Amino acid sequence: MRTKTKLTLAALGFVAATTAVVIGQSTPPHLATVGRRVPFTLHSSQIEQFLWPSPQELLVVQRDTLRLLQLERGTEQQVAWKKYESSGNYRRYTGSFATSPDGKWLTFVEQIEQKPKKSVQRHLVLMHPDGSGRRQVASLDDKSDLRMLWQPDSQGFLFYWESEKRPEYGRTFYALDESIPPRVERTRDHNAFVASLPITFQVDGRLLVDRQRRLTVALCDPQQTDSCEELSFALPADREKAEVETFLVSHDNRAVVSLRVAAANIPERGTWEELLHRKLPVAYQELWVLSAKGERPRCVVREAITEEQEIAFGIYSLSPDGKNVLVHVPQGDYYLIPLH
Repeated sequence: MRTKTKLTLAALGFVAATTAVVIGQSTPPHLATVGRRVPFTLHSSQIEQFLWPSPQELLVVQRDTLRLLQLERGTEQQVAWKKYESSGNYRRYTGSFATSPDGKWLTFVEQIEQKPKKSVQRHLVLMHPDGSGRRQVASLDDKSDLRMLWQPDSQGFLFYWESEKRPEYGRTFYALDESIPPRVERTRDHNAFVASLPITFQVDGRLLVDRQRRLTVALCDPQQTDSCEELSFALPADREKAEVETFLVSHDNRAVVSLRVAAANIPERGTWEELLHRKLPVAYQELWVLSAKGERPRCVVREAITEEQEIAFGIYSLSPDGKNVLVHVPQGDYYLIPLH
């Protein structure tokens, strides 16, 4: 072997070895190695939201269609969203979609545009994910929908709203049992309302609230939102300065974090390595699982980021059993990444 070739291979070997030291000797697998591709054609530009009726079912809310995907069987059922009625009215569905923990109910906001009167009506609607059992729960009048959360027992949900006519905010509890009247709470304190706006219900019945601080959330009593327990998730010492891109918390209080980690040995301008610069990693994107109990954190996926590809994957949601996270790659595919 020629001396020049030997020196080149030695230099590349040194770079690889040095990078391995910086990012860890035990390199986590690639996404395509550990992930399971979702066996359906999904166009991210048409998707508004993902919901989980169960760990084996995925509800895809699209602009004009609701798709119920059976992940294990590879089959799907579609429910039409947009409808033009014989009266000339245009019925469509808007935000605040939520599924009950038992997977039996779907809540959402429906908007009806009445063409003859040129008016708009908005309703809170309840139905089964397959489109059956549909019923109108309430008229929203001047309320803008902010968030909808089902209770862990699937017997009712909280609807968070903001008035469009006055400085008023609140939440309304609707029971699945129609004989139970709605329970309304109101406030004019915008800052306090936003600070207590929850992400979801946890399995113990408490509300999960984002504290807007790095890897910190709170578990609050739904009846006394000022009675909260702070949860902080710690990254390993060599990742404390990494950029946190996405932060999700499962129903059993584990955190799934997407990090952007700087790569070692980035070629300097003017060197022979610059010719390969657009192919060499400028950073790494990592997926970590953390525990508030201080258990050993785990990196389950690592992917390289180059100048040509600024993001390796995007996190969408966690399965209800906390065993998988749904991610999207720039090539267009969706994967389920196991977390156990």
